Amino acid sequence: TSHKWQIAWHMMIGGYQWCDYVSYCPSFPEHLRIKVVRMTLADIFPKTSNATREDKLNEAWASVWEFIDNYTGHLKRLGLTLE
Repeated sequence: TSHKWQIAWHMMIGGYQWCDYVSYCPSFPEHLRIKVVRMTLADIFPKTSNATREDKLNEAWASVWEFIDNYTGHLKRLGLTLE
């Protein structure tokens, strides 16, 4: 779930119908090293939701701004700038 907005934006901006989320950890046992999950927008925004498209976009934008705030906070703590 921590990557759902990244996946959703990737699909919405690119016009894709699906996206494969891949996680890999070489230190895991061989049969657990890679996990691939195919996601669609319906997976992220279930049809059972009563939210409108505008509600979904507003929620997505809120997550983008939260990411930016966190990112710039990390930069400030490290003494870096976006310049």
